[in-house]
This record gives sequence, structure tokens and C-alpha cells, in this order.
Amino acid sequence: MNKFKYKTGKVCFGKMCFEVEIARTILEKIKGLSGRKSLGEDKGMLFAFDFQSIYPFSMKNTLIPLDIIWLDKNMRIVDIRKVNKPCISFFCQPIIPRKLAKYVLEINCGLCDKLGIKIGDVSEIK
Repeated sequence: MNKFKYKTGKVCFGKMCFEVEIARTILEKIKGLSGRKSLGEDKGMLFAFDFQSIYPFSMKNTLIPLDIIWLDKNMRIVDIRKVNKPCISFFCQPIIPRKLAKYVLEINCGLCDKLGIKIGDVSEIK
């Protein structure tokens, strides 16, 4: 059971929208999707930061393989790391983006390829 009450919204790439939980607080960002056993195909988690920076992510205690998408302040995709496997060991290698970002979107693995989501695409938060 998820004790966090995330704010929700939508992140859209053209006509394709993901219903997302928005991680805004430090505790929500630390928890993220860790411990979840499934994620609907049209669902995701959006991590919103106060400013652009390099935001590494870890798959520690994340049970769902994910595609991780970094977006800049204009909601343009600046980096994507596809098919990030779960990690349940003590140390999990961080996934470090190559560009500055303000938002990070996690969706089910394989969806970037399936839906044609690529670096340079622009999304919209609704």
C-alpha cells in the first residue's frame, strides 16, 4: 500500500498521454516507484525539481523495469535511458543523464520505442 498522496496530472506527447503521480517533496522523490509491483501502460511518475541540474536516478528497490526520460525547463526531452532493470542489491549503479533537466518521467520499459518517444520531442503537463 502506498502511504504517499502524490499530486496527479498528465504528461502528453502529442495525443499520447500518461497519467502521472508527481513527486515534488524530497520524501516523495526518494520513494518514487520503489516497491511497486506493476505500473499501468498509460501510467508513470513525474519528478519535478526547482531548477535544472543533472539528476541521477537509481533503480534501487524498484521492481518494475523502466524507461527514464529527462526533460528540460521547456519540457523538451534532453535524454532517455531505456529498459532500466530493477535492482535489489545493496548498491545500485546510478543512471546519470548527459544533459541538464528540470523534470524526470518514469514509464514502463519499452514504451519509448513502442510509441516513438525520442530526444528532442516536446511534452506538455496537463
